[in-house]
Amino acid sequence: MTIPPSRARKGKALGPTGPRVDWSADEDAKLRALYPDTMTSDVAVALGRSLQSVRNRVVRLGLRKSEAFMASKPGVFRDGHTAWNKGKSGSTGNHPNCRNGWFRPGVVQGVAARCYQRIGSLRIKDGVLQRKLTDRKDLPRAQRWQPIHRTVWEAAHGPVPQGWVAVFKPGMATLNPDEVTLDRIECVSRAENMRRNSRHNRYTPELNQLIQLKGVLTRKINQKEGKSESY
Repeated sequence: MTIPPSRARKGKALGPTGPRVDWSADEDAKLRALYPDTMTSDVAVALGRSLQSVRNRVVRLGLRKSEAFMASKPGVFRDGHTAWNKGKSGSTGNHPNCRNGWFRPGVVQGVAARCYQRIGSLRIKDGVLQRKLTDRKDLPRAQRWQPIHRTVWEAAHGPVPQGWVAVFKPGMATLNPDEVTLDRIECVSRAENMRRNSRHNRYTPELNQLIQLKGVLTRKINQKEGKSESY
């Protein structure tokens, strides 16, 4: 909507459709006269205001629709109105067509049925082969799966001790479930596992030096472009 030049106020803040225009005393008087018995959209047209502007002003002035206007609108809830189904348990949704769409305990359907994976299913997550072990609802979804190499180790030795982790021996990792055998797996402390996965132990000195130089170069470029290094 284009704001008429006569209503523009110099220096006023911009609203969503143009300069924000204050309400005049004459407009407020017309709003008080029209609003109680007129559709709000029609009031907005009559005043040359947006519907949202009229609604905001109505709230500020504390205006309400008249009882006669509300009575002429079927289906409108009024103060003191009692719903026809109050206190009637199960009074809605009893039609057979409604019941057909109800969710039933233990029944999986729709997208959930298409995405469901049975116990024993395999997946690769973060480069690790995992098997689904349970459908327990009290467990987070991630905990319903477990790396296959861990289940193989625990089948032979029992639960992994706290602070330790079952891992493939160096150079023996695989994503083929038939190749995940006990002779490929060992249990090491988390500190040892972290040391093994450090880039200083995984890569050659030359490659580590290149990684370090790349980091230095990236920081210099970011500083040149004015980018912040804080995250």
